[in-house]
Amino acid sequence: MEAWLLMVKAYTPTLTDLRDALTAVDASRDALTAIRDAFPTRFRELSAWDRGPVDAAHRKLHAGAEECLHLLHEGLTAELLTAEREAVDASRADAPTKRGRRPREANPCGRRRPADQPYEVWDGPDGWKYHVLKKHKPPTAEAADPYAKWYVRVWNGVGWSEGDTYAATVKRDAYRVS
Repeated sequence: MEAWLLMVKAYTPTLTDLRDALTAVDASRDALTAIRDAFPTRFRELSAWDRGPVDAAHRKLHAGAEECLHLLHEGLTAELLTAEREAVDASRADAPTKRGRRPREANPCGRRRPADQPYEVWDGPDGWKYHVLKKHKPPTAEAADPYAKWYVRVWNGVGWSEGDTYAATVKRDAYRVS
């Protein structure tokens, strides 16, 4: 039986290989039984010493193959369970939380700043200046949304005014200074 375990460790056969080996062991046992049945008198003439090792070898071989199949099946089951757990863990990363929402990307410009500390400054045509005080969406969501808004303070040449404007409008009409 130990020889079988050493062979499995050295060769690491698949489950199909071990099943085939077990089938071959059963077939050789069936062949031995057929020989016994075909030549009963000749077989009886063999001493117990001659017959015993053959039967014992078949029993050991069969038991070893069964144990190897069992160990291999346990190993494959453990590997499958591990792979299944990893897949479940990976799917949970994108799954909604207990409140029903997915984890959100952080918005680095999501808090409104005072007028004298803007996140970004953009210069536009005819002396217009845009001071970005807040961005309503995180960068990846803003890039995907053509209607993303910024809260800005605008100098229009006459005076300052504050309010929401489309990010695309500012990006189209002005260039970033800081």
